[in-house]
Amino acid sequence: MRRPLDRLAPLLRDIRNWSAARWWTVAGVTIGYLAVIEFAGRLITSAEWWSIGAIAMVAPLMGLWAATLVNSRVEMAVCDLKAICFGVCGMGISVTRVSTFDDITSIVLSAATVAGVAWGVWERLHKEHIMAANTDDNPGEVCTTCAPLFPKRAG
Repeated sequence: MRRPLDRLAPLLRDIRNWSAARWWTVAGVTIGYLAVIEFAGRLITSAEWWSIGAIAMVAPLMGLWAATLVNSRVEMAVCDLKAICFGVCGMGISVTRVSTFDDITSIVLSAATVAGVAWGVWERLHKEHIMAANTDDNPGEVCTTCAPLFPKRAG
């Protein structure tokens, strides 16, 4: 049986070979995400330590996910948004409602948020890895259970 890290190695190799445009996207989205969170409500400076840790992990993951959309052969599908939306909503609830939740609930919410966003990034990177092995010139959808978010018109 393959270990989880063995399944991660090809994805990390793919990331290492990304173009500069993708890396600039990672940097821009990461910084933009942190700036929006901070300037929209001073959420970072008023959050508990676990929420700050979760924000620090989610921001670059959001950048990685956004970078997978730059010059990608994989069509974006509705299922690509599920984990990311879960992560963004979870982060908003975790950070802004810290005072109304007890510490354990807030920590679990923060951890679930990081896990949700990491899962979304993993899925998107995995789709790209599968598509990279496909030698067909036509970009296509890898997801078989979900429709493309922006379907291409025939003709």
